[in-house]
Amino acid sequence: MINIKQALDWALKTLSELDSKLEDTYALLTAVINKDKAYFYSHPEATITEKQWHIFESYIKRRLQHEPVAYITGFKEFWSLSLQVTPDTLIPRPDTELLVETCLELTHAKHALVIDLGTGSGAVSLALAHERPNWQIIATDLSEKALLVAKANAKRLKSAIAFYQSDWLQHLTPCLADVIVTNPPYIEEFDAHLSRGDLLYEPKSALSSGPDGLTAIDTIIKQAPAFLKPNGWLLIEHGYQQADKVSDLLKQQNFQDIQTWKDIQGHPRVTGGHKLSV
Repeated sequence: MINIKQALDWALKTLSELDSKLEDTYALLTAVINKDKAYFYSHPEATITEKQWHIFESYIKRRLQHEPVAYITGFKEFWSLSLQVTPDTLIPRPDTELLVETCLELTHAKHALVIDLGTGSGAVSLALAHERPNWQIIATDLSEKALLVAKANAKRLKSAIAFYQSDWLQHLTPCLADVIVTNPPYIEEFDAHLSRGDLLYEPKSALSSGPDGLTAIDTIIKQAPAFLKPNGWLLIEHGYQQADKVSDLLKQQNFQDIQTWKDIQGHPRVTGGHKLSV
C-alpha cells in the first residue's frame, strides 16, 4: 500500500522540472482523495487505496505533459466559486477577477443589465451574479460547447443568467446595457507561447486574435455603442502591453473617461470607457 508521503515524494520527483510542482501535486492529490494540504501534513503515513493511487499516477503523468491541472481535475476556482472547465473553455485566471472588481466598483445600481462577451466557463458572469443577484446578466459565446459548460455551472450554482450563442454582439437581440464586460482573445496569433506549456491545451479561439491580438477587441469596441445606455461602460481585459492601443480604439469610437486598471502584479490589465451621453 502507498501512503500519502510516498505518493507526494514520487509526484514531486516526477514533476521536478515544473516550477509549479508543489502546488500541482497538492491540487491533484486533493482531487483524488478529497483531503486538503493540512491533512497531508498531519497524516503522512495514511494509506491511499490502489484505485486512488492509479488515478493519482495518471494525473501526474498527464501534468508532466503540461496538461493544465484544471483540465485534469475538471474544476477551477474563480472568485471563490468552483467552476467546471473543459478543453472547450479558457481556464479562468486570477487576473480576470479585476474585470469583476471594476464592474462592481463602477456600477452601484441595485438593478442593472450587464452583458458578458465570450463567457467561456461563465466565470465573470457567475461572479457578478453571485455578488449582485438582482442584476440581469446576459452572457454570450460563439462556442456551443463552451456555452454548455457555462450553463452547467450556472445551474449548479443556481444563477439565473441568460446565455446566447453569438459572435460577440452580432447575433444578440437588441438591448441597452449598463455595462459590457469582456475577456476576449488578445494574444498575437503567432506568439510562441501558444505552442508550449499550458496554453497548448487551451482553445486557440479563446486566446489569440489576429496578428496584433487586437482583432476581437476592435470588433467589440465597434459593436458596443449600439448595445450601451448613454454613459454605459465597456470594460475590456487585455494584454499588459496593449493598454494604449485599446485606449486609442476606444477614443476612435468616441468613448469617454477612458481609464486603465492594473492587476495584482501591477500590470495594466483592464481598460474601459463609457458611451457618450446624449
